Amino acid sequence: MARATRPLSIRRFEGLYYLGLGTGALNAWVLATSTDPQLRHVEPAGVLMDMALITALNLLLLWLIAYRGSNAARWVFTVLVALGALIMLAHISHALDYGELSLALTLAQYLLCAIEILFLFRPDSRDWFAGRRPIDPDIFS
Repeated sequence: MARATRPLSIRRFEGLYYLGLGTGALNAWVLATSTDPQLRHVEPAGVLMDMALITALNLLLLWLIAYRGSNAARWVFTVLVALGALIMLAHISHALDYGELSLALTLAQYLLCAIEILFLFRPDSRDWFAGRRPIDPDIFS
């Protein structure tokens, strides 16, 4: 039986998702190792524990979207990104509380998420979520 491949949009989504996870890990590391006196209330162990839990949940969401083709997971991801962006905008007056680098990394993560969402709603990915798997072109050779 021929091996069906995932659509290009889904593979690109997955690559950007991993890049976003790396950006989030870098942001957590920046916060955990900061010597800024304003960040005295940030506990390094708490940041790393939160990051571990968030990463586990993100990997589950990634697996459901990129490997199982779960339409529900696609919408959960989209809604979570939108809610996160709204919360960030509501607290824009505190944008620099954690430093410029942390803000830049957070904005980079939201930009990556916006691009990822675009990939999730392209025509080839819509077929993926509808359960119509692409046919491997090598089947005809």
